Amino acid sequence: MPVASQLLDLATREGDSEQLLEAHLGQGNTALLQGALMSAKVEFEEALRLYDENEHRSQAFLYGFDPAVFCLCKICWILQFMGYPDQAREKTKALLELANGVSDR
Repeated sequence: MPVASQLLDLATREGDSEQLLEAHLGQGNTALLQGALMSAKVEFEEALRLYDENEHRSQAFLYGFDPAVFCLCKICWILQFMGYPDQAREKTKALLELANGVSDR
């Protein structure tokens, strides 16, 4: 069983939102690196759904990146790779707004 899947199983059993977010981020990154663009997009979108600014924003300072910024960035890439430049452009606007908000804190 790949490590990302093990992380997701553990996080699901524990019910820890931070672990779940990181597990979906890991699953998304693994899928992206394997060229499974739709699977990666689904995982990054799930991580974004789990993201709570009040609960997870501190990761930007603890780990050096904000998980939501990371996921939105990857979704922008995926949309571009899949041939949806207009959707990628719209997501990039949201990405820049979010990233600016993280840097302002």
